[in-house]
Amino acid sequence: MIHNYISKILFVALIISQATVLSQQNNIKSESYFYPIKLDNWKFKSAITLSFSQLPEEIIEEVNSLIYSPLINFDATFGIPYNFNLHTGITSNIITNHFLIGTNWRYSKNNFAVSIGYDVAFWFGILDDFDFASRNIGWLHYPNFTCGYAFDKFTVSGKSEIILNTFYTQFVDNIEISTEKNTISGYSFALFVEQPLWKNNIMSIGIKANFSRFYYPVWIAYSNSYNFRLIPEIQIGLVL
Repeated sequence: MIHNYISKILFVALIISQATVLSQQNNIKSESYFYPIKLDNWKFKSAITLSFSQLPEEIIEEVNSLIYSPLINFDATFGIPYNFNLHTGITSNIITNHFLIGTNWRYSKNNFAVSIGYDVAFWFGILDDFDFASRNIGWLHYPNFTCGYAFDKFTVSGKSEIILNTFYTQFVDNIEISTEKNTISGYSFALFVEQPLWKNNIMSIGIKANFSRFYYPVWIAYSNSYNFRLIPEIQIGLVL
């Protein structure tokens, strides 16, 4: 349940706030990951996060328990000239795998920072269960916008994106049963807070709202529908 996730997040936040009192002050703007400050040319930064989703009950009845598995995300960004960054990410829980690459343009002034970007992802899911093999593949595009503000000891960043489904195919025992192309799958809005955990280590807590008619991590549960659903998501991460 989502309230259980929120309770865990509040508990972690309390621990972080206590640890921050003892931590050394650092440059929170340059050390944060989701805060969209421009990286120095050729500088590399990465983060790992764990994502938990609250799935609608009507789409998860009698579905393999693996659908509840959290997603592990590894994200990395690389500074290049003219205020651009390259971005890549890998998301997986074994049965679902998502590989992303993209770029964004960043601008910052004083404590404010913004970015405009475009990401492209290939994803696939494989499950051998229920006496048949199920396989899904697809391509997703994510036009996105991020803005952030840096306080003395933490940053707050908001990110919005459109989810474009350019190709999606379902297979059962290598038989293609459906294909969809060039549709808007949904939208998402996320809020990230980042602050020191200890020394120069930064922890992030994110809350994300997915408004989606097809949410790829739960491809096992339902096929495309024209009904948009709200799928809340919580992310806990560490900047590496």
